[in-house]
Amino acid sequence: MHVQSVTKVGNQARHFAEILQVQEYIRSRHLLSADTTHKIQAMRTFTFDYLKLDTTAFPVCGPPSSTANRVSC
Repeated sequence: MHVQSVTKVGNQARHFAEILQVQEYIRSRHLLSADTTHKIQAMRTFTFDYLKLDTTAFPVCGPPSSTANRVSC
């Protein structure tokens, strides 16, 4: 949670799903460079880890890692 932020989340999984929805909304309407696509993926991974989401409870698109069972988009 963002203790010093306007955004305070009680349901991290729902918050993350909303972030993905906004990203996909933009992706479906604009042509994005490969660099931007990589930045989106990196931010998804960072946010997923930051919110301490569990891949078994909330599987997401993301690069595979040794600590999480993520799948590619």
